Amino acid sequence: MRIFAIRHLMTQWNKLKLLQGRSDQSILYPDEEELLILKENVKQIKEHGPFDKVLTSSLKRTFETAFLYGYDSAKVNKEPLLDELDFGKKLEGESREGITDIWETALKKEQDLIFGESMERFASRVKQFIEKYKEYKTLLVFGHGVWLRALISLSRHGDLNHLAEVNLKNNQLFICDVNIEAFSSAVLENER
Repeated sequence: MRIFAIRHLMTQWNKLKLLQGRSDQSILYPDEEELLILKENVKQIKEHGPFDKVLTSSLKRTFETAFLYGYDSAKVNKEPLLDELDFGKKLEGESREGITDIWETALKKEQDLIFGESMERFASRVKQFIEKYKEYKTLLVFGHGVWLRALISLSRHGDLNHLAEVNLKNNQLFICDVNIEAFSSAVLENER
């Protein structure tokens, strides 16, 4: 399976470096530089399309991004499994820089830290997504930063331990090749 993924366009909270999670923020209209990136991304998408499915999360920032890329509600399927990690009411809206220690502890599993959802539950959602769409060859996904990092970490390593090593900018397009058999066996191995 090949996933063409775009992290949603910047929101006001992205600009202020605040955790969004499930907070349903709208995107800011892109500036000239972002519009140039968007135009280049559209060109690459057209070269690799058509896609078996075009998906957004249930949060409006991904749908608004897809809309600016030319995908209206008739062309997009909303998929709640793509929703961002739920950081919980205590952390959403807080500075990303202020939670570095909490985040690293959660990733190292030194404690059973639970945000709005546990990291195990979050990883399970990403795995459920792959399982649900494993029969498709190509997907175009408009997603979220932590969710997309989780996809990369799980695809490459079978766990979330490498999630923080991936840097994805808003409006960045990347391609993730998911070897379904390797993904399933690596994930199963790490769950034992």
